[in-house]
Amino acid sequence: MPVCPSCKREIDTPGRFCPECGAALAAAPERPTLSSPDTPPSSRASSSSVHGRFEPGTRLGTRYRVVGLLGRGGMGEVYRADDLELSQSVALKFLPEKVARNAADLARLRQEVRIARQIAHPNVCRTYDIAEADGQVFVVMEYVDGEDLASVLRRLGRPTPDKAIEIARQLCLGLGAAHENGVLHRDLKPANIMIDGRGRVRITDFGLAGTAEELAAEGRAAGTPGYMAPEQLRGGAASIQSDIFALGLVLYELFTGKRATDVTPRPDSSRPDSDSSPRTPSSLVAGVDPAVERVILRCLERDPARRPQSAYAVFGALPGGDPLAAAVAAGETPSPELVANAGVEGSIRPLYAGLAVLVTVISMLGISAIQTPLFRGLGKPPSILSVRADEILTRATGHPAPRYSSDGIRYAPTAKDPMSRVDSLTAAKTKPRIKPEPAKQYWRRWSPSAFRMEELWDSRPSLIDPPQVYPGSGIVLVDMEGRLLALEAVPLSGADSSEARGVTWAVLLEAAGREPSRVVAVPPPAAFVAYADTVAAWRLSDSTAPETTLVAAAIRGRVVRVETFAGRTALGRLAVVTNDSAPGIQDWFQVILLLVIPLVGGILLARRNLRAKRGDIRGALVVGISIVILFLLYHLFSTNLGEVGPFAILVGMTASAPLGHALIRGVTMLLAYLAIEPYVRRLWPSVLVSWARLVAGRLRDPIIGRDVLVGVAAGAALPFVFMGAQSVERALGMPVDPGRLSSLLFDTVISVPSVLAVVSLALALGIFRATTFYTILLILRFVLRNNRLAAIATLVLFVLALTDYSSKSLWLDIPISLLAWGAVLWVALRFGYVSLAVVVIVSSLSDVLPWTLDFSSWVAPQTMFAWGIMAVLLGYGFLTAVGGKSLFSDPLSDPVATGVRARK
Repeated sequence: MPVCPSCKREIDTPGRFCPECGAALAAAPERPTLSSPDTPPSSRASSSSVHGRFEPGTRLGTRYRVVGLLGRGGMGEVYRADDLELSQSVALKFLPEKVARNAADLARLRQEVRIARQIAHPNVCRTYDIAEADGQVFVVMEYVDGEDLASVLRRLGRPTPDKAIEIARQLCLGLGAAHENGVLHRDLKPANIMIDGRGRVRITDFGLAGTAEELAAEGRAAGTPGYMAPEQLRGGAASIQSDIFALGLVLYELFTGKRATDVTPRPDSSRPDSDSSPRTPSSLVAGVDPAVERVILRCLERDPARRPQSAYAVFGALPGGDPLAAAVAAGETPSPELVANAGVEGSIRPLYAGLAVLVTVISMLGISAIQTPLFRGLGKPPSILSVRADEILTRATGHPAPRYSSDGIRYAPTAKDPMSRVDSLTAAKTKPRIKPEPAKQYWRRWSPSAFRMEELWDSRPSLIDPPQVYPGSGIVLVDMEGRLLALEAVPLSGADSSEARGVTWAVLLEAAGREPSRVVAVPPPAAFVAYADTVAAWRLSDSTAPETTLVAAAIRGRVVRVETFAGRTALGRLAVVTNDSAPGIQDWFQVILLLVIPLVGGILLARRNLRAKRGDIRGALVVGISIVILFLLYHLFSTNLGEVGPFAILVGMTASAPLGHALIRGVTMLLAYLAIEPYVRRLWPSVLVSWARLVAGRLRDPIIGRDVLVGVAAGAALPFVFMGAQSVERALGMPVDPGRLSSLLFDTVISVPSVLAVVSLALALGIFRATTFYTILLILRFVLRNNRLAAIATLVLFVLALTDYSSKSLWLDIPISLLAWGAVLWVALRFGYVSLAVVVIVSSLSDVLPWTLDFSSWVAPQTMFAWGIMAVLLGYGFLTAVGGKSLFSDPLSDPVATGVRARK
């Protein structure tokens, strides 16, 4: 084998220049050969010939004809050949005989070719197939008509900085595409990088160097020593970080024109860990961009953990690096890994992060100030009212309360106005423009059997669901001071017929907070007379409303029903209040936006993506599993585990089969994510950057902290704007209904597990509604074929769907809705999926958790817990977003950045 006269290295590739140092070589005499194109391969010239194993014109089987030798190396020989069937040029790579004869190596080679052929990227030389002809095994690859980078650097020297950055970007994109498909190069060097006729970079020999791992067993590391990572030299297995090290060596040579090993003290072979750091590029070439130098030196870190995580991260660190923009400009759909490793740092200045925290705190304090008066009518805490309800049921029915129970708080239902239209118009002129706030009531119900709701999606029993059917069941309704308003009981089977009306009625009157001696008996309503065999009624004379009446009914001496009336209106009605009004435009919009479009569109798109084998499977699993866990937690915390036990809930022996419900929700969201994510990644890739990094487990990434912080601020400001606008309208005397606490908040304040239940539900709703939003946006994009028009249409639809058309101040409500939802749309498109999900979560928590400034109230512990949740979100978002920056940083502390600003 010839030896280079300059560097004294053996030359195994024919040519006029040394592939290591570029020195001119003496022309090797061409050996005569007696073979012809029709000679069998086994009897042709040896591989030491300048033509290699095959002379030009040799036919391999019936399909390929050799044109000439392209190169030769430790992994075999590469020939240019003509594909006679397709009439195009291809490259054929023949492996060393040792590999070709080894069954294990051939099996590994087939597996690597199977993976490598999946790489379809403009900067990667395609691998087509593995074939066999005349006893020869070879790999069929794309033929690149150009010159390898090593020859270009020898012939022309280092390129201009702009051209070098262009080549570096293409190298990163090609290498990143291979890594996404599980393919490691393991022998990346300038000789394996082609520059085609159009100046485009093409990386060759992907995946084939993996067969050289067997050489490590012979005591020799695989690959080219001058381009191997320290861990490879130590005999360790190759990895993505090994390729990153080789990439750094190539970039070093590209920007300096010198090999890093030529300007680096050679390490002691007996000490693989000895220091061999190369000289900085700027010490060799003036004008090297500091960003380029930083990324090269990071790639050349001896510790693999300190190198960039991927080739895409290297791309992003290059000046002007934006792999997402590059992929979209090339007409490609960026992969999830490319999105995760986009060159978006995401860290924000501490001042802006502090402003986001300030907006959040001010918004939540404003919400607390607005809601504080609404908590003043809560009366006694549920822990006391529940004991009071137990006592009332036991004394009224004469038997202990059953095992299973549930409780809650509600607003008193209102009946329809029975007045005529003329009377209603007359009364409207005299009534105040702002209606009084309805009273709050506490209810508790019992059942001898576990509750099974008819509603599939909820495991928490309500006042009327499920209906009472078991003997011994009971419901007690009291006001917030513990006074009886209504009672309904199902008598036990076989109850005796003894009557104790006097004692029973006195117990009921005392439970209602009245002295039996101070009430006046009145005739009971006819409906109650037909309802039971014994009925009694009393006018509560000391009530503020003289017409208030308490009616009780009993069957065979057992109290079965009690109700309180104010005139003809039941104060403690237990029946279902029907709504016979026709669906309005808001109802139809919500059905279309939140049900029809996501369901139909999601199924169609999911089917299309699954058949095309595309989609972020990892992200879909994270979404699906998260939804299942969160809904399971919601069901578990919504049920009294002390009564039924967690096992019974999981297997669906009680409630509404929580495990099945959670699985349905999780699978639905998984399919919805698979349906829309590839299209969102293609049309709006930047909105998934923080989400992709979150799925990858990079919890300390600044962009995740930034998006969480922005989402918290926007999620707190959104309800504050709406609540503040309504408060201003009331202050101005506009016809606005009084402020009311949400029904979910009443469920929250019942107990600590209820707080955890609604928090779990809010987290699940964040994922669910964020996915629904992008589904609607995407479908409108398909219809309108324009991103901007789709965004505007989405905003209009949401405003139309979520506006209360019964309001008498639409002229003010609609502009406020446009501004508020427009801000949410901007957050969704500017900061992305994570921010939008956090907006939903925080706005939901502001509605379902108690926010009050009155810390003497019994809801104060829940308020402190709510502030704790906000503190965790704000703390994580702030500390992660600023990326360790000081609030008052010294502008002279970063000399590199200072130098960059000075040059600018």
